[in-house]
Amino acid sequence: MPLVAQSDLEALIPPDWLVEALDDDANGSVDAFTAAQAWAEGRIKAKLGPRYGLPLPSNDVIDAVLKDIAIMLGVKACYARRPSAKIGEDLAKDITRAQDALDALATGTHPLSPGLEPIKAPAVIISEPARTHYEGLNA
Repeated sequence: MPLVAQSDLEALIPPDWLVEALDDDANGSVDAFTAAQAWAEGRIKAKLGPRYGLPLPSNDVIDAVLKDIAIMLGVKACYARRPSAKIGEDLAKDITRAQDALDALATGTHPLSPGLEPIKAPAVIISEPARTHYEGLNA
């Protein structure tokens, strides 16, 4: 099941502008929606796949989190396709929050789901101050 649907984007972008953003051959259809959808979902898989494996685990919590991120990335893809369009400040903040959340999930700062162990845990460095012993020079 796709993470983002056209109706998800229509909730945040006026449908007329969405058609304009995704209609590359001026026929009134959203020809490029599949490309925007694939980009958003591909970005999520690229970020989280190395940590959690592919296909990504699925449950209600994970699906909801990934859907929210995918929708914001889909909105970003639409605005990137038509850079002349001005994105609203609140929407821009939501996109930034979604990207930050994706980065936090990818680095392990935030868990994808409680109790879900990553297949590749982050490296942990245990360090302590260097201990040196110096008895002086014996000549």
